Amino acid sequence: MKPSSPGADAVPRWFYHYCSYELADIIAHIFNTSFHTGTVPQQWRKAIVTPVLKVPKPTSLGDYRPISVTPLLSRTAERLVVSNWLLPAIHIGDLQDQFGFRPTGSTTSALVSIIHHVTEMLERSAFVRCLLVDFSKAFDVVDHTVLLAKLSQLGLPDRALNWIISFLIHRTQVVKCENVISSSQPINASIVQGSGLGPMLYVVMAKDLKTVSPSNRLFKYADDTTVLVPSDSDVGLEDEFENIKQWARDNKMILNITKTKEIVFRRPNPRTDNPTIELVTLFLKVASWILKCSWRISER
Repeated sequence: MKPSSPGADAVPRWFYHYCSYELADIIAHIFNTSFHTGTVPQQWRKAIVTPVLKVPKPTSLGDYRPISVTPLLSRTAERLVVSNWLLPAIHIGDLQDQFGFRPTGSTTSALVSIIHHVTEMLERSAFVRCLLVDFSKAFDVVDHTVLLAKLSQLGLPDRALNWIISFLIHRTQVVKCENVISSSQPINASIVQGSGLGPMLYVVMAKDLKTVSPSNRLFKYADDTTVLVPSDSDVGLEDEFENIKQWARDNKMILNITKTKEIVFRRPNPRTDNPTIELVTLFLKVASWILKCSWRISER
C-alpha cells in the first residue's frame, strides 16, 4: 500500500502498515468476499473530491481538476482487479498505441516513439502533419453504458465484470476545500479520476480509436491523442480528424476544438528535383563559409 491520503473512512495508511499482521486475515476475507460476490462495499463507493488547479489563475470551475480520493482498501482492491483480470484480458495489440496507464508506458517512451515515426516518415515524405487532439473532461464524461458494452467484449469472468459494474454504479462524492466538506451528491458518469481502476477503464474506452489508414500513426497518452499523417498518405489529416470526431460522437465524448492544434514537420534541408540548383546552393554555402573564415583570420 503506497503512502497516500485516506478516503472518506479516514483510515490512514500507517494503520494498515503497523497493524498488517493483525489485519491481514480480516482484509483478505473482505477482499475475497467482495470478489466472489462481485459487489463493492458501499463505503468504497464514496469519494472525496479535492479540486486541483490546472492554471495559475483560475477564473471558473473548469480551471480545476477534480481528483477523487477513495478509501485505501478500495484502491488496493482496484489494483488487484486490474492486474489479475482487466490487464490480461486486453489484447496486446490494443495497447501498442497507448503509452499511459501501462507497466512499460511513460511520457518519455511516447515522445521517443513520435520522434522516431516522424523521422521515418520524413525519409520518404516532404512533410508530416501532426494533430494534437484534446478531449474535454475525458475522464469525467465517460458514459457507463458505452464503457460496459466494451468491457463485456473482453471476456472477463462474470464476477470481475459484476465487480466493475458495482464499482461504477450508486457512487456518491463530496467536495473538500480546506476544511469545509460539501453535502454528498450522486454521480452517474465518470470513471473516478484518481482511483486505481479508473485509468485502465479509460484505456478500454479508447482502445478502439484507430487511424483510417495504416500508413498514418496514432499515439495516446491517457486521454491525449496525437495523429501523424505523412504527405504521401492515401488518407489525409482532414479525413483522420473526421474519423476521430465520429468516434467521439459515437462514444459520447467531447472534443475541445480550441485546444486541438496542428504542427507540420518538414525536412531540415529539403531536396530539389534539379541537381544543378543543389550544386549551386552547396557552392554558395561553402563560399560563404570560406569568406567568414577569411574575415576572421584577417581580423586576427
